[in-house]
Amino acid sequence: QMRLGMGINLGNTLEAPREGAWAPPAQPGFFDAYRQQGFKNVRVPVRWDAETQQVPPYAVNSSWMARVEQVVGWSMGHGFPTIVNVHHDDWLDDQQTFDAKLPRFVAIWEQIAAHFQNYNETLLFECFNEPHLMTSKQLAAMTQACVTAVRKTNPTRIIMISGLQWDNPSWILANNLTIPDDPQLMLHIHNYDPRPYTKKNPTQTEWGSAADRAALDLWVNETQAWSQKHGLPIYYGEFGVTHDQTAASGRVVWYQAHQAAISRVGWAAAAWDDCGWFKIYDRATDSWDQPIVDALLDKRSVALI
Repeated sequence: QMRLGMGINLGNTLEAPREGAWAPPAQPGFFDAYRQQGFKNVRVPVRWDAETQQVPPYAVNSSWMARVEQVVGWSMGHGFPTIVNVHHDDWLDDQQTFDAKLPRFVAIWEQIAAHFQNYNETLLFECFNEPHLMTSKQLAAMTQACVTAVRKTNPTRIIMISGLQWDNPSWILANNLTIPDDPQLMLHIHNYDPRPYTKKNPTQTEWGSAADRAALDLWVNETQAWSQKHGLPIYYGEFGVTHDQTAASGRVVWYQAHQAAISRVGWAAAAWDDCGWFKIYDRATDSWDQPIVDALLDKRSVALI
């Protein structure tokens, strides 16, 4: 967790319907920019569906695998621990067709794992982004299938698993997550709390009260206690506030408070940055929302909370 530190997402890029549809295509300079600011890890969401056969052996297009490898190489070449996942592959998240489609998911992970098996331990795998429609039994089957597929070629690589409800920790706290018997796992969580404040077109217009801070500390403390009880370190892989909020309505304070909470419990994390509603880095102009960066990285230019 401590080695991963505070990172950033290369969001809306390789997980878009096609690269470039939602944000500028990835390029090496983005990782220069991340490094110059002081981020410590990069999460690289990837969508595989359009690049994978619909029938056995479910081969992934070699050109797509090469593109993912190129971007991962840029990230790792800049010294970043890097997370690759299966993202927006919602075809699997369906109770009615889950069993029939699971073999394709397994085949994707077998190919990813085999392709990257010689990369060092700073490449991490995240099984599946934000499951929310499958049952808890299906989640357990998917998680075990992912771990088994990866372990065929990567016996010690860290694998991130998650709960339902879009990876929200509230699901983890209220349900019994089935954890594979494996020593190299982390729990992956997302939280855009409180959603009425952080979402596009918010209905909550300010954040920062004593009650707001207490609610943040409560779920962080409860999740940390769960983590310690189950021996699963935490990677807080998505969090953020849209630009519908401003410094005046508490946006910077929200990021400051989250950074402080994350730092207090020692989690690894990556802020959601999508070059859109949650933009932190403008990839088109190579410019930053500096107050948010300073809050995330606890830079001295930001006033204390």
